[in-house]
Amino acid sequence: MTTPTTRPNVLIICAAIAVILFSAVGVAKMMDWLPTSNAVDAIAESETSATPEAAAQREDNAKTTEKVAASAQKETCASCGVVTEITPITQAAAPSGLGAVAGAVVGGALGHQVGGGSGQKVATAAGVVGGAYAGNAIESKSRTTTSYRVRVRFEDGRRDSFSYAQAPNLSVGTAVRVRNGELVVR
Repeated sequence: MTTPTTRPNVLIICAAIAVILFSAVGVAKMMDWLPTSNAVDAIAESETSATPEAAAQREDNAKTTEKVAASAQKETCASCGVVTEITPITQAAAPSGLGAVAGAVVGGALGHQVGGGSGQKVATAAGVVGGAYAGNAIESKSRTTTSYRVRVRFEDGRRDSFSYAQAPNLSVGTAVRVRNGELVVR
């Protein structure tokens, strides 16, 4: 006996191809792989078919735009920029051992309260070991410090970072200026 073969439906195949193409175009757009229209080409094309007066007006506009761009470049503030990232940095201090000793004493005392005979000895030993571990962990957590690294992209293209012991009163996107080695809001 033979089993009937089924062919995939043509609509399903077309839908699958459409989804694949749509996804490929989306990825290409996100990666900037797609060509974009260029307004300069359109202006150049229209200039060839325009009247001399319109062409002269466009030349004047282009010169004005160039002057504005040149003056903006001259006015670039070397100490001005924008905050691009604020990263908290947590640093754990090396434990002194005091937490482990205190934890061992407390854990041993609590373990000694459990059971009797050899079970009591095992509970005391377990309490000492567990208390030492817990005490060390508590000490290291209580002695952590958090500093903050603020990264800035300056108008001249440089990038730099600044460290703060406490959370700065800045956020990503804030326009800042460096004054006396510190960031201040512009």
